[in-house]
Amino acid sequence: MVTTSVENAPTDLSTLTKPQLIEVADKFRIPVIKSWKKHHLLAAVEKGLPADVMVKPRESLALKTENVAVVGFSEGHIKEAPFGDDEWELWGINRLHTVEDAKEQHFDRWFNLHDLQKFHGKDQEHLDFLVNFEGPVYLRPQDIGKYPIQNQVPFPWEQMVDRFGRYFNNTISWLLAYAISLNPQQMGVYGVDMAQDSIMNAEYSQQRPSCEFFIGVASGMGIPVHLPNGSDLLKSTHLYGFEDADPFTEKAVSRIQEVGQRKEQAKQHLAKLQAEAVDVTAAINQLDGAMQDTQYYLRNWVPQPPGDIISQNGKVD
Repeated sequence: MVTTSVENAPTDLSTLTKPQLIEVADKFRIPVIKSWKKHHLLAAVEKGLPADVMVKPRESLALKTENVAVVGFSEGHIKEAPFGDDEWELWGINRLHTVEDAKEQHFDRWFNLHDLQKFHGKDQEHLDFLVNFEGPVYLRPQDIGKYPIQNQVPFPWEQMVDRFGRYFNNTISWLLAYAISLNPQQMGVYGVDMAQDSIMNAEYSQQRPSCEFFIGVASGMGIPVHLPNGSDLLKSTHLYGFEDADPFTEKAVSRIQEVGQRKEQAKQHLAKLQAEAVDVTAAINQLDGAMQDTQYYLRNWVPQPPGDIISQNGKVD
């Protein structure tokens, strides 16, 4: 089997950088124009490359450091991520670049595993960010080449499923699995809580066990995973069987009852205000009718009415 100068492992050509694609094209005398966008080069090389050729993914996809920090959107502890620490790679997701605590920070890799056309087709700010991002930008394989993102890389989801199974129901879990596959010395998860229930149709709490599963996988492989104290991941109120949960349970139940009573009071107050609004609206309508009747009498019974008589607000014009 023939190999290129970037040899060894077979892979999808889209994992190569633009210069590497040009190198492969030159080696196998595939006609290309070096000023082409990467997706044009990719199409030409894929079409012209002999079937028995193997190429290697670009070296930059290996970890630059021994540690990986995955950063999400929970603003309470994004700032605890090791920004500016040369011993850590920082990984960002989706539109995290618009969040206050993250938008001025340096990230080494970016991931958007959503359908780009469906979720971001009209989001020019996000697309511009991906186009200009200097590190690898991981996308779904089917989105590769749709946009002129210079450093786009197909996310290896099939390899993750082959190794870890199918328990992936959110972006963070995919990133944790991918980080594990790169054999880091340490991992960190910041800005991730997965604690909300059905807010804006975001089923975060249902996704949380998947994140915790992959944290457990990493821990089982001897990879320490750092979590900020404010994170809800891997948190419990007590040690089952050895600590008493009653005080916490009583407090939580009491709090729910208190908040529920306040909610009912607020609803009753709102209903009262709405009823008053109906009464006031009816009174305004009655006054409008009386004004219209009076204007009718003035226009038809008074020989020379003074101008337009009376305006709608009751003032003499």
